[in-house]
Amino acid sequence: MGAFFTKRAAAEGEDGNQASEVLLLRQQLKHAQLEAEIRLQAKDEVAALRDAAATAYERVKEELWEAKAQAAKYEAELQVASAGKSKAEEECSKLRAELDKGNSEIEWKRANRTLAKIHRKLQVH
Repeated sequence: MGAFFTKRAAAEGEDGNQASEVLLLRQQLKHAQLEAEIRLQAKDEVAALRDAAATAYERVKEELWEAKAQAAKYEAELQVASAGKSKAEEECSKLRAELDKGNSEIEWKRANRTLAKIHRKLQVH
């Protein structure tokens, strides 16, 4: 009879060990499932961040092209304005020369009239 109880106790002990192992395996399985869920969420978040980064990159790239186009437009306008300024300065210089020439002619005519008056006065006296 003692052997029966010993075998039974041994069998129950093995069942107890198996139950402990099953419980441990269940806990490991739950832990692995949670870890897999976390990794899946992290993977989704990384994909979302990559998409957001790609979108931001494309937007910045478009803004850069727009800024370059605007800069080229302003450069062209500046060149036109510079050419216009040069042309205006040239015209101003021509007008100044004509004015100086006109003033010289006026002064020359005045001088001639003055000389003519002096000459007449001298002839009269």
